[in-house]
Amino acid sequence: MILTIALWQIHATLMTLSLIFFIFAIISTFLKNNKWWFKGHKILGSIGFLFAIVGIFIAFYMVNKTSGEHFTIFHAKIGLLTILILGLTVGLTPLRGNRNLRKIHIIFGLISILLIFGTMMYGLMVAGII
Repeated sequence: MILTIALWQIHATLMTLSLIFFIFAIISTFLKNNKWWFKGHKILGSIGFLFAIVGIFIAFYMVNKTSGEHFTIFHAKIGLLTILILGLTVGLTPLRGNRNLRKIHIIFGLISILLIFGTMMYGLMVAGII
C-alpha cells in the first residue's frame, strides 16, 4: 500500500506546527522568572516562522500546479494578510530596545496568532474538513 499525502495536507500540517510553535513562544513570555525565557521565545518564534514560510511556499506551488490563479479565494487573501503581519512582527524583533516598537511587536504577535487561527479554520472549511 502506497501512502499518498496531498500537498494541501503538508501545507496544513506546516501551518498547524507554525501555530503551535507561536503559542509556545507566547507561553514562554509568561516564564520571565527563568533566565532562558527570552532565548526560548526567540527559538520557538523562529521555528514557527520557518514552518509558516515553508507552508506558504507549498501553497504557492499548489496553486501554480492547479489553477495558477493566486488570491482568488478568501483563504488565500487572509493568508497573505496573516503572513504580512507575521513578517512585521518578526521584523520588529531586532528593534525591541525601543519601548513603543516592543509594544507593537507584542500587539502584532497577538494579532498574528488570531489571524493564523482564523486562516486555518477557514482553510479547513474550504477543504471540507469542518
